Amino acid sequence: MDQKSKNQDWYKKYIKSDLNIFQCFLHAVVKNPLHCRGFSESSGKSPIFVGMLHALLRRLSQGAAELLSIPLRGKNRPYIDLSIHNPEGGPQLADRAELWRFIGKQYLQHRSPILWGGYLEKRASYAQSAHFGKGEQARDQHLGIDFWAAEGTEVFAPIAGKVHSFADNSGFSNYGPTIILKHEFEGLRFHTLYGHLSRASLEGLEAGLPLQLGQRIAALGNDQENGGWPPHLHFQIVFDLQTWVGDYPGVCREADLPYYMGNCPDPGLLVFD
Repeated sequence: MDQKSKNQDWYKKYIKSDLNIFQCFLHAVVKNPLHCRGFSESSGKSPIFVGMLHALLRRLSQGAAELLSIPLRGKNRPYIDLSIHNPEGGPQLADRAELWRFIGKQYLQHRSPILWGGYLEKRASYAQSAHFGKGEQARDQHLGIDFWAAEGTEVFAPIAGKVHSFADNSGFSNYGPTIILKHEFEGLRFHTLYGHLSRASLEGLEAGLPLQLGQRIAALGNDQENGGWPPHLHFQIVFDLQTWVGDYPGVCREADLPYYMGNCPDPGLLVFD
């Protein structure tokens, strides 16, 4: 059975449930109208189908494991704003030294071992790197959630899956070591991406390696191996990985945001309860 047929069977299965119809409609039309519009226009999938993808992530989150060795689920961990709209940082964070100072200040202010945030933020912190382009081609819209924590913090598979691919995406401001897992639940395939890891995290990996729910998969890298960033995990969900291997855009142009909002839904749907 090809993937189109699998998706149709999956759709028919859940369209029979009034609860799922309402849940999908709520996610697709009320909560995430831009996500659905962009993804449906560029992929041919209906808004209801996109809503069903979101609903699946919420169902999976109910039994998901902790993403990091510092618990997130059921905790009120501090959210930090690195967008250009934050008057405390904003455009100043284009300077990498200012970014380090800002993150350090947030740790002290919140007295927390972990900080998080960043989904769909428009950031200035990419401006100093040619990796993200310049002018109209500049990429500054963040597509994942960043979890800022100490080097060596362990990373776990929140749901079961298999290794899709991995790579050391070296270079200033790049991901550094990156792992992508593939998942299939209820006939639906999607991927999770883990960036800014330690190089040791890539040792012993091979494509197709099965990983159980809650299995340790990596640890956070330092700035000498993670692209020069303060230690953190970039966590992203990707429905259609296209032909990417060991890498996928974690930042996009504003003009491309409608598509990426649909293809890369809010990771919080999976990792928070």
